[in-house]
Amino acid sequence: MNIDKKDYKNKRIREYITDKEKNGDNDFSELQEFLYSLLTIFTVSATGDPLYELLQHDWNVFMSEDACKKVIGEVIQSDAGSFAKDGIKDGATLVKYKKNITDCIEAWKTLKEDVKYHHRFTTDINKLNAAGWKTLLDNRYELNLGKSFYRARIHYKKTDVFGKEDMGARERGDCPQGRVNPEGIPFLYLCEEPKTTFYETRVSMHDVVSIGEFVINGSDPLYVEDLTDINLDEIEILDEDVVTLAKRKLLIRTLSDDMSRPMRRYDSPIEYVPTQFLCEYVQQTQNVSGIRFSSSIYKKGTNLVIFDPALMRCIDVKEYSVKSLDIGEEVVV
Repeated sequence: MNIDKKDYKNKRIREYITDKEKNGDNDFSELQEFLYSLLTIFTVSATGDPLYELLQHDWNVFMSEDACKKVIGEVIQSDAGSFAKDGIKDGATLVKYKKNITDCIEAWKTLKEDVKYHHRFTTDINKLNAAGWKTLLDNRYELNLGKSFYRARIHYKKTDVFGKEDMGARERGDCPQGRVNPEGIPFLYLCEEPKTTFYETRVSMHDVVSIGEFVINGSDPLYVEDLTDINLDEIEILDEDVVTLAKRKLLIRTLSDDMSRPMRRYDSPIEYVPTQFLCEYVQQTQNVSGIRFSSSIYKKGTNLVIFDPALMRCIDVKEYSVKSLDIGEEVVV
């Protein structure tokens, strides 16, 4: 098959092709094997999506849909007999991920229903372990020393004044439940950007808000479980086992969607139980100090939850007055 760097968006693949071209090396077998393996994680399904659309949406390694169609068409033609046996004729074939890829997600769906409606404290986590969660959730993110994080409090009275000591988490036993913490167990909710805090606290026009600036309370960086996504530009994608990578990517995306789903005012608090369970599972199985996930309201924002509030300290507080709000809407019926 023909290899053209212009067809690829992924940083690592482009670097790989560039190095080959500089050295006059025409052996692109690693890339070809990766592409072949990528196509074998799908199975034909009448209710699925076109292969090229699923690849472009979930993997985003190609420069465009046209480039994706071109490349995977060449991969399929290179072993047309094998792909034909599986029913994959071209990039427009309707496919879905194979069951061995999605089993880790199905285990989560089953457990969510169990902890909400059947066994709150005695649910069987062996299903998650059997689905490989301990290994798949190895997606650590480093919080660097010197980086600032933010937390907001709305002034509900004109006399409200919040100092650094007022910006932290509530006392143990005296905190309401949240998206990731059960009632009475304090976690520290932070944002990576000051603006995200306005959205997360759901401010109104003319509100006065205090935003505390937090830094790591110590001399070592912290590591958190990153549920925002797996950045394929930052890993040696050609060295990865494609099946394991697919499982990790889909699982983390699924968990991220649950963590980032906005709670509506009429939702039951029981909807928090699965994400509270998820945080406890991460605490027990991963060597991390918290969880990082996308904001449920501000799509450009990122949230942090630190399991031990004492790991962070507030170094400054500034007051802001809310002057405008941006509201997006769409017709749903």
